[in-house]
Parts: sequence; structure tokens; C-alpha cells
Amino acid sequence: MITPFLNNISSDLLRLSPLGIDYNSDGVSDGWSFTTGGTASKFVASNEQELRITASTLNTERTKIGLAINATSGKPITLSATGRVSGNVRMILNIDWYNGASYISSSTGSYSTSAIDVLLSLRGVAPINSTRAICILNVYPINNGNIGSAFFKNARAIRI
Repeated sequence: MITPFLNNISSDLLRLSPLGIDYNSDGVSDGWSFTTGGTASKFVASNEQELRITASTLNTERTKIGLAINATSGKPITLSATGRVSGNVRMILNIDWYNGASYISSSTGSYSTSAIDVLLSLRGVAPINSTRAICILNVYPINNGNIGSAFFKNARAIRI
């Protein structure tokens, strides 16, 4: 269910809300929304703030966090984040496009199973009638029953 993401609109964004800040102690970075099986939690390593997303379901369903931003039809948005995985999972970036609360389509791109930090990047162009983009950081089990975590930091969305 994506609806919670639509309540967190940021008007003009170059860097997404920091992933390591959780003032309300709900286990999810402030400004982001979390859905689907698994857990999301703040994790700090080497003085860099990261968000750990764990896939802990017994199927291949994704676990994700997302942040909604305004979009304009025909204009590109580039989503990027640095990340790594632990366990039998892959991390994937995607952008879901909406007109109000109505889903239009998705742009899906970069994924990785690297255990060392890699930069993931995805460029999507807002479809006709788009008013919102939900920038999503995902973790998927590679096979049914696999578990593991993705560690994301430096998430950015750039609108041109």
C-alpha cells in the first residue's frame, strides 16, 4: 500500500531527507514511509548515517521505504543512493509516478548484490499527467525464503 507515502510531500528537493535521522523513534528515517514485510532501522557505521532495510519475509516480496516529491509531466528525476547488501538479497531503486493518489507507472533501474558500497542511479521521466514521484529504496530476497539487509546512505533525487 503506497498511500502513506503521499502524505510526505517535499516541495523542492535536491537531497532527500537524511536516512539516519529518526527523531520520533519509529524505526524509519524521518520524512520517509515504510511498507511491506521486513524491518527498517537506523544504522550507524564509520560515522556515516545509513538506513538498514531488512527483508525478513518468507517469500520474494520487497521491503521498501519511499519519499514523495512533486513531479512535472515530461521532466526527469534522477534518484541515486550509495548502498551495499548483506545476505541473499538485492537492493533496487525505483520511482513510482502518480497523478494525485492514482498510480500511473514505475521507472525501475539500478540494482546490486554487492557487499561493498556501490552507487546506484536511476533516471526517470515523469509520464503525462504526473504530479508526484515516489522515490523508493527497495530490498528483495533473491529467492523465496532468503533474508538479508540493504544499507543505504546519501540518497538524492534531482529534478531538472
